Amino acid sequence: MLSGVGLEHKFWAEVVAIACYLINRSPTSVLIENTLVEAWSRKNPSMRHLRVFGCEAYAHVLDVKRSKLENKEVKCIFIRYGVGVKGYKLWDLVAKKVLYNRSNIL
Repeated sequence: MLSGVGLEHKFWAEVVAIACYLINRSPTSVLIENTLVEAWSRKNPSMRHLRVFGCEAYAHVLDVKRSKLENKEVKCIFIRYGVGVKGYKLWDLVAKKVLYNRSNIL
């Protein structure tokens, strides 16, 4: 996954976290067509928020951190689903830092 996107090896933990996240939401023959999340919480997990690792994403820049003529978003790469929140963890290619986006990926 890392080589396909062209990211450095320091993101291997993010790849493992996404793999575990997807495995827990995939049907398994042991549970007779159920997912591990469904067996644990008795709720059918939503798949609408799933994105491809390394896809193009945009993080919103708050009004207080930009001037009137600057862009409202920053182009990033999706690297992980949010933990405990509805959002995504993104990698800003220009600033070389991790951003947390709680809005939808465009």
